Amino acid sequence: MKRRTLAAIALATALVGLVAGCSSGTSAATGKKVTVDAGGTSVSVQGPIRLAYFAPSVNNAWLQSSTSTVKAEVAKIKDAKVTVFDAKWDGTTQFNQVQNALQSNRFNAMIIDPINDEIMCKIMSQTAPKKGVVVSVIAVPLCGRALKVGEEQYTPGTLNYIGGTDSSTVFEGYIEHMAKENPGPQKVIALSGPKLFGVTKNLEKAIETMKKKYPDFDIVSTVDTDYTLNQGQAKLAPLLKANPDTTVVFSAANSDVTQGAYQALKGAGLESKVKLYDKGASKWAIEQLRAGTLAGSSPYYPSTMAAQSVKAIAAAFAGDKVTSYLPNDGAELTGEAAKTGVQILTPADAKSFDPEY
Repeated sequence: MKRRTLAAIALATALVGLVAGCSSGTSAATGKKVTVDAGGTSVSVQGPIRLAYFAPSVNNAWLQSSTSTVKAEVAKIKDAKVTVFDAKWDGTTQFNQVQNALQSNRFNAMIIDPINDEIMCKIMSQTAPKKGVVVSVIAVPLCGRALKVGEEQYTPGTLNYIGGTDSSTVFEGYIEHMAKENPGPQKVIALSGPKLFGVTKNLEKAIETMKKKYPDFDIVSTVDTDYTLNQGQAKLAPLLKANPDTTVVFSAANSDVTQGAYQALKGAGLESKVKLYDKGASKWAIEQLRAGTLAGSSPYYPSTMAAQSVKAIAAAFAGDKVTSYLPNDGAELTGEAAKTGVQILTPADAKSFDPEY
């Protein structure tokens, strides 16, 4: 899921491609009017689907995977179209994009990965359904629900919520795993995502909770990033210089940041002395985990999540009942992870894991 104030209001909507036309037919494109149950709020919609996808940015592999999957899934739905909006990690820009989209009356469905879940709360859960727009929420819950767990992360007024791989309980489980794997006093640096982002709030909550249980696993610094490789390297390098006795780096943002963190460790000559843990399990991360460069990872499923979101919207337009909450990004948990809700990959696990991005 470390607090930056929102940037000044953007005057123009930032737009990243595309209007995807479609080939294969589904009942979502018949034009039949249906009433969708959005958690007790009735939303009257009619196909074909005209979807707006509000991405927080498209500046890393995770977001590019999610965006390309949304486009590909929409292309399977007859006569459906999608427009992708890039907010460039500015919460006010994203709010303006949504507001302008609703006022344009161009869209009857939206997917939102919110930068600031609080300011997006009312417009997505109240204004959008009143305008006849079905909303699917991915990655970060709306309305302050990021710090909640399970089905409480779903916001009434929206179609569904898909995510949970960076909830506070997942971060708590991962921190516990690292603490047990590294007994005794440890000096830890954590890298997070952007300030104000729900994921960042979850990480902060988990750190606060787990330091009471594992005081020796001392996270001495948590620094925010914009989820890019460059900031992973640039933000960690000075911290390593200031804390040369660091023993663990927890890249809790994504694998792009982990890759930057690894470069910072190499630059400081610490890559063989400091354990590096990843959140994301990208192709690069899995390769490094197999090679022993990384000590562990915990997966994100951006493609599965995006696909499940589009499919849920299509099902709703077809008049089908939609599950309001899908944990683990909509991917199946197996083995011990099915019991705990926390999937952690060791170097041995990486041999059979298939990354999504």
